[in-house]
Amino acid sequence: TSTWNCIAIGFSSGYLRFYSETGIQLFEKIFHPKPISSLKYCHPKLLQDELLLIYPDIFVTIDGFSLHQCLRFCRLQQLKNSSQNVDNLSISYRKWYLQDQDSTNDIEFYGVRNTSPFEHLFQASLAGGSAHYIGAAGLGPVFNYISVGKGPFIAQYCPSENTTQPIMSEVVMSVATKLISYIPGSSWLSGWVKPEEPQRKFEPPQSITKHICVDDPRRESITVRASQTGNLAIIADNFGRLLLLDVNSMLIVNIWKGYRDAQCGWIQVSEEDENELSQVGSVKPRGTTFLVIYAKKRGILEVWCPFRHYRVGAFNVGKKSTLFCNSFHALGEGSLSIPLQIPASRPAKSCCFLLSENGEIRSLVVPFENALGEEYILSIADEKIVTTIRSFVGSDYVDMDLESRITESIFLLRLPTNISILLNEIYTSPQITLEYTKSLSSRIRTELSTKNEAYSGPDYDNLRKLCDRFLRVAACYEYFEQTWNPSQNLKIIEPGRNGHSALIPLL
Repeated sequence: TSTWNCIAIGFSSGYLRFYSETGIQLFEKIFHPKPISSLKYCHPKLLQDELLLIYPDIFVTIDGFSLHQCLRFCRLQQLKNSSQNVDNLSISYRKWYLQDQDSTNDIEFYGVRNTSPFEHLFQASLAGGSAHYIGAAGLGPVFNYISVGKGPFIAQYCPSENTTQPIMSEVVMSVATKLISYIPGSSWLSGWVKPEEPQRKFEPPQSITKHICVDDPRRESITVRASQTGNLAIIADNFGRLLLLDVNSMLIVNIWKGYRDAQCGWIQVSEEDENELSQVGSVKPRGTTFLVIYAKKRGILEVWCPFRHYRVGAFNVGKKSTLFCNSFHALGEGSLSIPLQIPASRPAKSCCFLLSENGEIRSLVVPFENALGEEYILSIADEKIVTTIRSFVGSDYVDMDLESRITESIFLLRLPTNISILLNEIYTSPQITLEYTKSLSSRIRTELSTKNEAYSGPDYDNLRKLCDRFLRVAACYEYFEQTWNPSQNLKIIEPGRNGHSALIPLL
């Protein structure tokens, strides 16, 4: 394969160094004299891959295609055992300084988007007032960054894509110094007795203002992690809250509380139905994204559906595990018109892994059906129970043992609609006695009378009404059975073991 792995490490000295899989240093560069807080790789799903270097006061974005070409050249030199100096290789990068931000803890990149004239006029008028001159220089594609920290709590920055690239002044100075050292009599020309190491100069960062923000003076956001689709982000703050942010509207759509020191990740899955895909070959399978939350304080791993805001599942994994989210692709792929051929063994979608205390690595697999809604999941779980109950009801003879098994199975059902359907089938079955149907209906009605919030909703109301109507019909039938006289020519139901089933249409 043409792909290979490279390890990037940011140091407290400000250096960014790249190493091969065998630990050989390929390339190093320093962009800012302060420690590197964190590194982030922005995947090519957003149409432009970048490497983010987050410093305490600024952040640097390195173009993925430029970095890919540089690392590729360095690796070729390393394979050839060449002694050629690679320190002067230049890469395309930008330095940004966030104005009006008291502290910056984390940053995410959401790709490049086009701005509308209305948005340009709106932002320009806010910045300069009604008398401010508004030109067309701000129109065009802009970068989209989300920063979290304090003052403001969450901020969106949209610098223009037409920002000029920094001048490689350190490269020019390095070449000039070496040139002087090789010229005979250079000490007379330069006035130096001995060439000294020039003081390193760093390009000043470009200041950018926030586009829109969400301010919360009492709280401070700690981390932000974007979904691979680029429309959602999960943010953790110092109060133990997790906030689900809609990036397009900059609205917080959901909040989880009590998740202090939680680790979050995203899982992207697609529908896998070979029969459906074979019939409609041009239609791509549906896809969705799940949110994974590892509550380290409680030792619980939770999977949530962010669009429907319900929990898919929870697992006890211990308090000393670590959650990893992997969504990496080949570097430089987002800048190519023809995507690279990534091997099938590499994960092409966002996935999560859990590293346990004993060194065991577990992968998380979530079926696509969990995104279709909680009711759909419960119906799948009830399907086998419904089939079992129908087989009991359809038996030639239903004794007391079979009746008890039907009752136990019915109370295992989780959807009230399935219970209503089965009750109608039990009421009309000629093998079920009136005493059992009365007992079953009374027991269900008593259970629904308890003050439980889970029994609220129109489906449970319909189930209560069904049980009440049947109990009234059963009482009416018992009255007819007691007052029935065979000598009288009355058109009523003849009593018997299952004569009440004929009155069920009255429900």
